[in-house]
Amino acid sequence: MRPKTKPLWLHVRSSTPYIVFSVGLGLAVDLMTYGLIVPVMPFHLESWGYSADKAAGLVGWLVAAYGGGLVISSPPIGIIGAMVKRKRIPLLACSVLLIGSIILFMFGPNYTILIIARVLQGFAGTGIFSLGLTLLADSVPEGKLGQSIGYSLTGISLGSLIGPLSGGLLYQHLGYRAPFIFAVILAAVDLCFRYMIVERRDLVKWTRDVDERMNSPSPEPSSENELAGTVDEETLLSSIRSASAKQYRALKEFTTKPSALVSCGIGIIYGLTVGGLFDAALTLRLNQRYKFNSAKAGYLYLAAQGPGLFMGPISGVLSDRFGPAKISSFAFLGAGPMLALIVIDSLPLAAFIVILVVYGCFVSCALTPLLADLFDVASTSKDLKASHLYAIWNLGFSLGETIGPILCGQLLAKYGISLGWKISCSICACLCWISVPLSWRFLGKGAKRTPHSNVTSEEEFGGRGTVGLIT
Repeated sequence: MRPKTKPLWLHVRSSTPYIVFSVGLGLAVDLMTYGLIVPVMPFHLESWGYSADKAAGLVGWLVAAYGGGLVISSPPIGIIGAMVKRKRIPLLACSVLLIGSIILFMFGPNYTILIIARVLQGFAGTGIFSLGLTLLADSVPEGKLGQSIGYSLTGISLGSLIGPLSGGLLYQHLGYRAPFIFAVILAAVDLCFRYMIVERRDLVKWTRDVDERMNSPSPEPSSENELAGTVDEETLLSSIRSASAKQYRALKEFTTKPSALVSCGIGIIYGLTVGGLFDAALTLRLNQRYKFNSAKAGYLYLAAQGPGLFMGPISGVLSDRFGPAKISSFAFLGAGPMLALIVIDSLPLAAFIVILVVYGCFVSCALTPLLADLFDVASTSKDLKASHLYAIWNLGFSLGETIGPILCGQLLAKYGISLGWKISCSICACLCWISVPLSWRFLGKGAKRTPHSNVTSEEEFGGRGTVGLIT
């Protein structure tokens, strides 16, 4: 039963800043866990007796296993996100799963267990990303969605920065398990913040009728079924059929939205370039070209991921003002030349870092407009919800994140680190340039948004005090 008194700090825990912070913190912890192994595992696998080239391929498979978990879990979590009105409980479950998977990876006695742990991390990551952004879309004022998404996505940059940096430093000075203990602690903190969230629909209930509910007697059940807390089989089957039909209509509607199709397609490219081909090769390139160990490689991720801490919110504001198409096109257009320059063998370390920083600025600007555009599509759709679109985008990103590390690992193993790095970066540059005309042609041109259909009525807040699960 719902408690009779208002939750402590109700308006703080239900406020937009708190929810933006909580979603961003979850993304930070998730991406930190993803990136933790990047500077650690090449050296750890070599300590197990693998050669450097063999370790490169195995690290690629570990990174890909995370993406595989994202791919497998994206469709069911997208459906759950559309069916379950309150996102906090499944988000809590994902946080618990993330903690369990980190512990499993930390104590994994062999490579197979490490792969399983990474797949489970992917499962958790899907829920944290898709359900978190859906919760955010339900809670943010319409005209500030892009800006709010930008602030939350700083969590991705922060996690991508903290993961390799802390992983390299802790592994270098305290041993293999230290980075994962650190990750478990941060995941537990995130779990506490997530538990404290009060969703917007619950805030509406408390602010509207808490006094009436405190002073009125409990309603009498109107039937024997209500007294028993059950529903008849025919009603249950009808609800299931209705929910299944709604999911089918949502998928069919998705195929009629060019903007959503292109945005999710670019998600595959984003996963290939940022999450796969580039990340999987960077540590090994730094070790081969500049003789960096795991700690120094972690420092270099500051250059790659640091710009996202401020470029995400900036691109969100610009996207709200000028539309996603212009900002996304500009970002991909600028990222391509940086990838073409960074492969030059004669680059001094200082020039390498500068190029890496500029590249980080451009790719950080690309993400926020893509996700804001998906919300614009959902706001004008009948059955297609934001949770569907974020899950589909996550699926596309996951496919790229799965294929990229495998391809990169095989390129490095077959052609060597130097040539494999050049091929990987060249592929990434071409994919960025392909994204430019796609973004310009199909993403939203303007900043105008209409109220979304997910949270605009009393019925969508749960209707007359009930806790409905099927929308």
